[in-house]
Amino acid sequence: MLLDLEILDQQAINEKIRNVELVLENKTVIVAFSGGVDSSVVALFCSWYAKRTHLIMQIGSSVGLGEKEIAAKQANQLQLGLEFIDYDEVDLSAEYAKNPANRCYFCKIILHDFLETSRKQMGYDLVANGTNFSDLSGHRPGMKAVKEANSISPLADSGLTKQEIRWIARKNNLITWDKPATACLASRFMTGIPITKKGLRRIQLAEFNIQEKFKFSMLRVRDHGNDLARVEVSKDDLQRLFQHKVASQITSILIKEGFTSINFDYKGYRPNVPTI
Repeated sequence: MLLDLEILDQQAINEKIRNVELVLENKTVIVAFSGGVDSSVVALFCSWYAKRTHLIMQIGSSVGLGEKEIAAKQANQLQLGLEFIDYDEVDLSAEYAKNPANRCYFCKIILHDFLETSRKQMGYDLVANGTNFSDLSGHRPGMKAVKEANSISPLADSGLTKQEIRWIARKNNLITWDKPATACLASRFMTGIPITKKGLRRIQLAEFNIQEKFKFSMLRVRDHGNDLARVEVSKDDLQRLFQHKVASQITSILIKEGFTSINFDYKGYRPNVPTI
């Protein structure tokens, strides 16, 4: 990753940052914050250019264990206030709980309803999210909800890619500059498998306990229904995953969480694209 980041066009990046400045300058901004590198860089820009900045992070069953703590550390580094809102999407949207291919749309509708209410109550100008330019080519039904809510995407709108964002974060010593992507835990469920708080908690504990022991650079425990789990790690970690002792210990962790069948994916991690 370091070598890739070193060959980026820094002048082009600076021009894109200037475009972000023009959008945020002297504005009061609420940031939809996750503690990941994208929203952290949005928060960084807001700390430079905005008049006032307030970070808001949703926590609940769909958020991985430890993510709240990482977000708090990042906010503290940026010296920005961070508010946590605690709710479970499954309690607020029957459509979300059914887990259709556009589940993320219902998730973002709920989140941005909360953010827009906070924006109005606080008298702030804007709600900003961490969508980057690289995200626009993927399956992103949540973007429809973001646009409907009039939330701005300064990274995407300025053309900043994921690599460029990591470069900016590293250059500014953000603690999350190399943090792996951590999609919400609902993304672990195959399309059409109902999402429940019990199921989310099982994934939370499974991934947390595996990572506590093995520290994979990327891990996904996918729920295929009928207590079948599929384990994905980064391609760099595949050799370690398939060591007998490692696979055996992971199997024991997953069985403890109630899975009865476990598959280890030999292709390595890849984003889960819902069946449409």
